[in-house]
Amino acid sequence: MTRLLSILLIVTIVFCYCSNPTTSTKNKMVSHDQKIDTAKYEGLHGTWVRQNKAGFTLIEIKDTSNVLYYDFLDRQMDLGKPTSDRFWYYKSKATMGYWDSSAIWISTDKFRFDYKLKGDTLIEFDKMGDQGTFIKVQTDEEKAFKDFNAANLKGKIKYVTKVDPSEFFVLDNVDWEYSFTSVASSSSNNKTFSDVAAIGDSIYKPSFADTLSLYKKDGKQIFKFAFVRR
Repeated sequence: MTRLLSILLIVTIVFCYCSNPTTSTKNKMVSHDQKIDTAKYEGLHGTWVRQNKAGFTLIEIKDTSNVLYYDFLDRQMDLGKPTSDRFWYYKSKATMGYWDSSAIWISTDKFRFDYKLKGDTLIEFDKMGDQGTFIKVQTDEEKAFKDFNAANLKGKIKYVTKVDPSEFFVLDNVDWEYSFTSVASSSSNNKTFSDVAAIGDSIYKPSFADTLSLYKKDGKQIFKFAFVRR
């Protein structure tokens, strides 16, 4: 083998050896970032609102690439004097990301905002300091499901009804009306909870379980219902 070919072979081996660890490390970094990404956004999903006498800003976060941003301003209230162009309204689709474990950014089609995350509040900030606080809000249905989901239920039904799409029931041992929306299944002949449940039937559902069990009072049938998670 000539001297030139020997040199080329050595250079090729060294290049391949050095290149492979770099590729491996890069892949690991991408995977690690993706795992962090999932963890950071847990708890941010939902609707956040900031309100004052001049208007409101509403942010609805469904996932990192599916954010809705709304802003309404009454300029007359904001400036403290009459103005010909009184009302201003802005809405936009947006995306979001994070700076670290306690700070995120949201980017609309025109603006980018930064927020500090503290429990159930988002604090908007910029180089001038804090610019307002957002609180996390829920609809009546979301609040009702939160109570139902956390409840440890075991008792007999003394009241059951349906006001579409929600189903309501009261147990004999709990002074509270729970509501949720069940999912019809083949095991119940494609019927929902309120189609099957009757006064005197028994319910069993541990806290944060995925299904609710319904025991018919004659003891011959058991139905299991999944439910819509809000």
